[in-house]
Amino acid sequence: MATQWRRKSMAALTMLLALTLMLGIVAAVSAYADEEITLTPSTEETRIKFKYDDKWFYQGLVGTDNQGRHYYCIEAGKMTDRAIGSTTFVQNTVEARRMAWILSKYHDVDAETHAAISVIVQDNFGKMEDAWNGHRAALKEQHPNVIDLAEKLWNESADKVPAKAQVIRTETESPHSGAVEVAVMDSLGNPIAGVKYTVTLKGPAHFVGNGDNTFSGISEETAESLSWESDGEGEVTAEVSYDCEQLIEADSAQDMVALANSITQDGVSATFEVGRSIFQPSVSTRVTDKIIEKGDSVSDEVTSKLESGQWDTGMKVLASGYYFDGIDADDLGKTITPMEYETTAEFLERLASDGHKPVAYGRASFEHPEQTIQVRAVTEIDGEKEYLAKQNSDFGTWVWAFERAVQDDNVKKYMEGDWTSSFLEPSETNLTRRSIEVSSQVTEQLVEIGSDLSDTITVSGFPEKHGSFAGNEKYEFDADLPYAQVSVWWSGDADDSSNHDAYEPSTEKVPDKEDANHKLVAQWNVPAENGTYKVGAGQKDAEGKAITITAERSGWYVFVWSFDGDDRAALVSSRYDDAQERTYATELELELREEPEPEEELKQPEVTTTSKQLGKTGSAVLLLSGIGVSVLSVGIMMLAAIKRRSL
Repeated sequence: MATQWRRKSMAALTMLLALTLMLGIVAAVSAYADEEITLTPSTEETRIKFKYDDKWFYQGLVGTDNQGRHYYCIEAGKMTDRAIGSTTFVQNTVEARRMAWILSKYHDVDAETHAAISVIVQDNFGKMEDAWNGHRAALKEQHPNVIDLAEKLWNESADKVPAKAQVIRTETESPHSGAVEVAVMDSLGNPIAGVKYTVTLKGPAHFVGNGDNTFSGISEETAESLSWESDGEGEVTAEVSYDCEQLIEADSAQDMVALANSITQDGVSATFEVGRSIFQPSVSTRVTDKIIEKGDSVSDEVTSKLESGQWDTGMKVLASGYYFDGIDADDLGKTITPMEYETTAEFLERLASDGHKPVAYGRASFEHPEQTIQVRAVTEIDGEKEYLAKQNSDFGTWVWAFERAVQDDNVKKYMEGDWTSSFLEPSETNLTRRSIEVSSQVTEQLVEIGSDLSDTITVSGFPEKHGSFAGNEKYEFDADLPYAQVSVWWSGDADDSSNHDAYEPSTEKVPDKEDANHKLVAQWNVPAENGTYKVGAGQKDAEGKAITITAERSGWYVFVWSFDGDDRAALVSSRYDDAQERTYATELELELREEPEPEEELKQPEVTTTSKQLGKTGSAVLLLSGIGVSVLSVGIMMLAAIKRRSL
């Protein structure tokens, strides 16, 4: 009985002591918050001097509190009384964590290092930018090694602070045992060492080794695998947290920052099922058409696969497709692959930061592995409006994913995690061929035989730098055709110029072959690229040869610009019957005839004129080059009448 009384007394005493300690801690915290603290001033060993605006200033440590914290100024040029009032936490950004890491590592250092640390503090957290800019310039001139050291320390911290921690369940052979992988990562997604973390299993499972559901450790430069065993059947969530250093800002005559106590941050957890098989689906895909035209739909052939585990019969798993276009030819081969610990959402965010955002989407529901579905792209997730390729779609590619978050509950709890395909995989990349527009105008629509002919052509729609793409065998795309062609056709009646109108160009395409009434006068290569350029009149073709076209016979002359088409630009040709693209050539001849005797009265010359209607151009032109009258000494006058005739 006495023993039992003593046990109760000891328990009561223990509780009383604990309560006393707790009250003491609360009182101490309250005192720290309410009571003003005066810092111990820095010394010559922890600061340097520099001159600015004919005044001397210190750069380095300001002072140290009674807990050994070092304080650095964030208001350049202001005087300090080293009296600390209230303190607040600085926003817990990556920059703040980097600063805290520097303050923690470089605590007991020399004057130059303290000065370099204070430079970093002002650069990233300073409140008086204009004043600091002047101070910094003076420091750089008088103490360049301090500025260099500041940059070195800041760069060193880039991959030393945690940005997140993550738990990922690894593949297991048995539903009753397995492992979770834990990694603490920097802002670039790379594992870092030296950070304290804790993993807690919530559900019917425990860690192998300690038999507990909680494990604490220090992170390594690679993910750490922690084995677990199930205690039954059901859902288990592995929650992770990690320690993170932070900063405080102190209110003073000259505001300052210092290293605060570390805090615990929640990481990215993982949820999985124990007691039954976990599985991981994936897909293999190939675009339905490698080359499509503007206005075509975009489709993909998607086949389900099983990466690991067991896909139970009747379990429907939803795959999500993301289609990107507007990709430049120079990007082919620059495949972007998801990182080991990256979710689909994180991968898409990383692509967006590189300028790649989806323009279309697709969904496919699978009930078992090796099931193939053809998916057509739509403009919105789960939408119905079909996406159509645009003029500037150029190269496009699909990214497919099994995202755990979008699955039904009966699938989600058995799916290991997200699976995401890479960006710009060759089998998943297609190309939208651009449509080309061409317009032109002959220099003259009516000329005499022997005249030079020329044409001004405007071309648009080609991709930028067309002709420079050498093709890509891996992606199955052919090289650009560097040249288009300009041809000149003659049509008419070689035997009867009055019958030329019967052969006026009236079809969209050039004649299939030459005959007595249709002749190919000449053809040249010109660059297959956008722009306005002249053909004829001595202008040079793609080989550098001068282009000269002469109307050697009467009749119709038609300029035709054509491009045979390649993988990036569609076949196109100007119309053979385009009225703006043809010139009519005619011959003028001087005729002589007998005149009256000299003694007779001179008569006015008779002039015969003819006019030529230019087919469908709607233009009537009076053909008259002029009248010449010459009076000879013998009284004979020669009259000239001009008329049109053919060769």
